[in-house]
Amino acid sequence: MKQNIKIGLAVIAGFVLGFTIAKGISKAPKSEEILDQENEEVENEPSSRKEPKEEKLIVEDSFPLKLGSKGDKVKRLQIFLMRQLGWVRQPNGEFDLLTKERTLKYFKQDHISKELFKKLMLDKMVHDQRIKKAS
Repeated sequence: MKQNIKIGLAVIAGFVLGFTIAKGISKAPKSEEILDQENEEVENEPSSRKEPKEEKLIVEDSFPLKLGSKGDKVKRLQIFLMRQLGWVRQPNGEFDLLTKERTLKYFKQDHISKELFKKLMLDKMVHDQRIKKAS
């Protein structure tokens, strides 16, 4: 009986700790918000000190798929990596550090060329990919 109480308390403590951590993460400013705040600070400086503001480098769904790329092709790559290596979150279509890490682990390179994308048939549905592998 005492062991059941200890287990119950441990479960409750774990839940409370997890909830507290999740709440803290959701309130933490995102990197885009921090960049926006920095850009606002630069814009509010006197004009003599203003420098041209840098734009974020976002590569929209074009090859090679690399850090900063976004779009459906990246999402298909993430789904492929999910099937091959497992995945820790929902594919989001953003080639971020986790996607880069998984790409390095599986392909031994940090980007995906158009040729490799087509070779793996990532532009096809999963069903079509399996049929091709079987033949």
